[in-house]
Amino acid sequence: NVCLHCMAGSYANETGASSCIMCTSGSYWTGTGAITSLACAACLTGTYSSGGASSCINCSAGSYFSGLGSSSCVSCAAGLYGAITGAITSQMCLGCSPGTFSKEGS
Repeated sequence: NVCLHCMAGSYANETGASSCIMCTSGSYWTGTGAITSLACAACLTGTYSSGGASSCINCSAGSYFSGLGSSSCVSCAAGLYGAITGAITSQMCLGCSPGTFSKEGS
């Protein structure tokens, strides 16, 4: 039998580990065989991840996140809409024109 490398999104920081520890939500690791949680990098602005992620995901159109290390994105408020993915600030949510409307997260 052989020892296996921890998969992307996880690490093992002890000799004799029987399993790997997932990177926390809002962080990711693309490589294999990480030996410390420091290998898990924070997701950049406009992206998020769940635990054990090997990459971060762009916030969908209609949402944004302006900080680092997010596990979710913030929805544009009602009356505003977001046309792009990976928005990094609420200022990227645009107001609906007269005669139109939007619900939260549009």
